[in-house]
Amino acid sequence: HEYADAQEAQNLDFFIREDIQQYILGLAREIFDLDTWRINRSWYGIYSQCKSAPVFTARPEPDIHIFTGIGGKGMTASPGYAWENIEAIF
Repeated sequence: HEYADAQEAQNLDFFIREDIQQYILGLAREIFDLDTWRINRSWYGIYSQCKSAPVFTARPEPDIHIFTGIGGKGMTASPGYAWENIEAIF
């Protein structure tokens, strides 16, 4: 959960920061009561983010639709956003 502008992406490394991981887990423990907090796997992802609009959209050809740039809220917002746009396309 680190952020950088595209031209500053080289300032980010490819390691998961344990201090940030533990901070997020601490917040989650305040909300959820789980039997275990053991983490089996973690991943490192790089996600685009559109700063001039909520989402970047383009239609370079009649049958090509591009929707991206949801950024750090993609796992939450993208299913609903995809559903809405698929309905609009078809």
